[in-house]
Amino acid sequence: MILMVTLFNGLPSESRKYTQAFHDLKPISSSSDEIEYPHHPAAVLSSQSDPACQKLGSTASALRFPIDLDSYNVTAMRSLYEVFDKGIKDEAQLDTSMMMIEGYSVQAVQSVPDESTAVPFRSKRLLLSPAIFVPASGGASLERTGISWGQRMRGVLREGAGGEMLSYVNYAHGDEGVEAWFGHDEWRLEKLMALKKAWDPKCRFSGYAPIPCG
Repeated sequence: MILMVTLFNGLPSESRKYTQAFHDLKPISSSSDEIEYPHHPAAVLSSQSDPACQKLGSTASALRFPIDLDSYNVTAMRSLYEVFDKGIKDEAQLDTSMMMIEGYSVQAVQSVPDESTAVPFRSKRLLLSPAIFVPASGGASLERTGISWGQRMRGVLREGAGGEMLSYVNYAHGDEGVEAWFGHDEWRLEKLMALKKAWDPKCRFSGYAPIPCG
């Protein structure tokens, strides 16, 4: 199943010129609604009560393996589909998993000079990530299977991108490394570390994908 969600800031009548091509594909169902900004997470299945934001028992219910990209590699996307399809067939307990394919309007982000901020990957327009839902009843063995599967899918995309590894830190699995999270420019990491030292001198906020304490 393919589920597509588009968010548009403006009148519903204006959004049609951007979504008409998808309506022309004659999907099984479609709907639209006007929502306020705080309700956006629920619209994209990422609210506090949705599975993507849950943790059940000792097993994480959502394993992600993100990669930031400039553009789609069609060959890699086809290979990704084949790995995803095989994984679902091989392990039925993971059959609620999905592949997240996110694209963003980046004009405002890219209008800020890259060298003026420590925030990395400002040129990237696409964020892709498997979201593997592991039932708590599956235990550590099923979680390991899910991790291996997710890493294979990201590996396909990484190879299609020429080997570069950039991972949106909020989705990161945790094994990507500092440069993948915060950028490969030495000056950028130094700037982040300086901010870390200024605002967290005792390095107390370091539980997940931490900025190194200098």
